[in-house]
Amino acid sequence: MQRKWSYLPLPSANEVADFQGFLSASHLTLTLLLQRNIKDLEAAKAFFNPSLADLHDPFLMQGMSKAVQKIIQAIRQKKHIRIYGDYDVDGTTSVALFCKVLKQLYGNVSYYIPDRYQEGYGVSEQGISQAIRDEVGLLICVDCGTRDIEQLGRAKSGNIDVIICDHHEPGNHLPPAVAILNPKQKACNYPFRELSGCGIVFKLLQGLLQRTHNSSLDLYSYLDLVVLSIAADIVPMVGENRILAHHGLITINQSKRPGINALKALSYPKQNLNIKDIVFRIAPYINAAGRVNHASIAVELLMAQTQDKAKKIATILEQNNTKRKAMDEELLKEALHMIESEQTNRLTTVLYKDTWSKGVVGIGAARCVENCYRPTILLTKENEQLVGSARSVVGYNIYEALKKCQKWLTKYGGHAYAAGLSLPYQHFSSFRADFEEVVRKTWRVSTRVASQVIDVKLNFRDLTKVFCKTIDRMRPFGPDNQQPVFSTEPVIAIDYKLYQNKHLMLLLKDGTSSQLWKAIGFNMGGYLPLVQKRNKLTIAYQVENNTYQGLLSKQLIIKDIKPYT
Repeated sequence: MQRKWSYLPLPSANEVADFQGFLSASHLTLTLLLQRNIKDLEAAKAFFNPSLADLHDPFLMQGMSKAVQKIIQAIRQKKHIRIYGDYDVDGTTSVALFCKVLKQLYGNVSYYIPDRYQEGYGVSEQGISQAIRDEVGLLICVDCGTRDIEQLGRAKSGNIDVIICDHHEPGNHLPPAVAILNPKQKACNYPFRELSGCGIVFKLLQGLLQRTHNSSLDLYSYLDLVVLSIAADIVPMVGENRILAHHGLITINQSKRPGINALKALSYPKQNLNIKDIVFRIAPYINAAGRVNHASIAVELLMAQTQDKAKKIATILEQNNTKRKAMDEELLKEALHMIESEQTNRLTTVLYKDTWSKGVVGIGAARCVENCYRPTILLTKENEQLVGSARSVVGYNIYEALKKCQKWLTKYGGHAYAAGLSLPYQHFSSFRADFEEVVRKTWRVSTRVASQVIDVKLNFRDLTKVFCKTIDRMRPFGPDNQQPVFSTEPVIAIDYKLYQNKHLMLLLKDGTSSQLWKAIGFNMGGYLPLVQKRNKLTIAYQVENNTYQGLLSKQLIIKDIKPYT
């Protein structure tokens, strides 16, 4: 895919000099910090040493006092409490966290995960019917519920109290509930809006333990579950998310939780997991449960008490993930063929095929964006409805685009970059045309080409051990705190080869240092002819840790390559 390179603005010499008066660090380090709007010593300390002491008071969140009081009341009245969660990583970790903690305080707790294929996204009619039959007194919706007005209205009619812990964008109307914990509500003044669903559950449990004066339960020991949700849901890695993720990574790498260890064993991780490892190595196994079978098995894994039980469940998840990969590949192949066959002047991709699995259309949409770089919606048929997933490109809010097309939709919800939707089959052509028109009017021309953002241009001699350690201290990386990307020119490939016939392995040097750098370009085998000619190159790359046979070293992760001019 063609990429347009853009460089982040560099701070002025005066800004760097002023900052150096507070913080003794290299010009490069200060530049990276200033680019991230870190301008003084206190901000730098908080950035390099994320502290749990800096987490906000949970009672600053609208509805928190009511939610905590209702849970305490339900426990005192010995009501049946049910946790209702979504079937992705954020939902299953939310359910597991809530159940694990609440069951230490109270015995009558159950959970419910909807079947992706039979019930669909969000709170379902079946789920409410089951709750009424089971005489649930308090239903706590996690990572869902904000837009489920009709279903939760039925719960209220069935004498079920409802608490919602959600982070999806609210609509114009809210469902009937005792309390809605969602920082994205207009009336909520909580200082941080971008918590994951599991992060909001963590805040509710924090408030519950504070109000009940329970100091015997170590809530921080569950941050391994929270960091799974933060990484997999790709929420901004700033503020409370970054604090929780930083300490969650410490917890997950020291975890004694059988389910976590079984997942780590499956994914052949490096000695210590980072955010990227969770996204690409751990999360797919959890997600595969709901995509291929039923997500409750993922909850059972995360709640497993013994290693034997965890290993058995992990083996099933591994089989599910293998099946999911095959489904992904087939769907992507068909979708790309359909894109190639349609008119070429479209700015959007909206495709439908009734044989596609609802469980993998979201992954398929994301991979289509990687290949074609335009807002994408993939749909399949379910009864007389089309259901599917939307994925967006950097800088374009696909949720707002769907909002402008809502007259065609039965249901929609999600975030700026990912959403779910359903619509009557007969509205497909009208919706497709309307969505194209909305995107054409609202997607800025300047952002319609994939961009490779580069922090700083430097030479290999600048990649000192001290500077590389500083980059490590900037972790965890994610949206709004992206891993720095550097460019260097000219460089020459001293050696090269293809790995698995698709990954480019290079040995690079520039003219400023005698040190040779090992580099890998994932899925960049198409660049082999360029490097074979011993051309001078300009490269964009990240510096990453590499563990091989127990030895830790640094390598470059190539993001893009251009001929040096």
